[in-house]
Amino acid sequence: MTHPTPIPPVSNSADFVGITACDYCNARFRVRPQQAKLEGKSIRCPKCHREFIVKIVQPSIVEQAAIASRAPENGHVSPPSPTDNTTPPERKRRTTKSEIRERHLKRIKKEFRTFHKRLSAIANQEQSSEEEVRRWCIDVLKAALGYDDAEIDTEMCALNQRIDIALKDEDKVFMVIECKNIRSRLPNQVRDQAVMYAVNKSADWAVITNGQVWKLFRVIPTKGSDPRVVEVFDLGLLDEDGVSDRDVEFLYLLTKRAKSGDSERHFHRTCCLDAERLVKAMSSDRVARCLKMSLMQSYADETGSRVPITVEDVIEKVKELLVPENL
Repeated sequence: MTHPTPIPPVSNSADFVGITACDYCNARFRVRPQQAKLEGKSIRCPKCHREFIVKIVQPSIVEQAAIASRAPENGHVSPPSPTDNTTPPERKRRTTKSEIRERHLKRIKKEFRTFHKRLSAIANQEQSSEEEVRRWCIDVLKAALGYDDAEIDTEMCALNQRIDIALKDEDKVFMVIECKNIRSRLPNQVRDQAVMYAVNKSADWAVITNGQVWKLFRVIPTKGSDPRVVEVFDLGLLDEDGVSDRDVEFLYLLTKRAKSGDSERHFHRTCCLDAERLVKAMSSDRVARCLKMSLMQSYADETGSRVPITVEDVIEKVKELLVPENL
């Protein structure tokens, strides 16, 4: 009995003369120049182990690319291997926005353990300065909030005054931060000062802080009048709960990554839940009708008496309960 000719080892040359296929399992194999002499001879299929006659044909474009991508190992190339079952390399999974956000939150929470102690030390000093708070804030921006030196400008001026901290994205200022002494109560004048700096630099965001209290404002220029200013958050870092998860969520809104995403969404959410808008919605006919039906039904279930009330009755009571004097 004649045994099929084995496939000899080949050199590390990347050249090949063609493709051959098994008549039984249809697996296709590359053929090197040194193996060209096998044409017309019987060999054993490396895949199904059955014998077939080698017939050399030209490979397809896809097969040529697959062959070219295979690198030689240890100076030798293995015998022909299937090209139709080549598994493409697994694509690296892209990090989701949620995962990136979670990574930032963890970084902020971790870094603030050290910065919180340093802030407490500043607060406990008999005398402290605005400059000390400013330096602390700059270190926080770099270590906890992810800014680099090129994104933090401490020499910029507006309205003939130096801006304590201006945050930039591709050389455009998007946030100004006004720092005050840790014992400052941050009156409205400080807010107005930061807002005017933001308007002067066409920045969307303004922050005022004394280190322990942080307030973020969305600044919306209004043609011919003062800008509209919306407070997005007001947090305290030296209160009883320290740097809470809620505080970390708010501090994340100060990052460059959040400014056009989470920060903007939180601003719109704040506007949507504005007290005056909420009172107006609760005093609307549509809501009042629902409240009327609920009140009449619950009272009837409790007492057995069905009291007739009107939508106007409900609206009047809602306003008595919810509308403060300044609205």
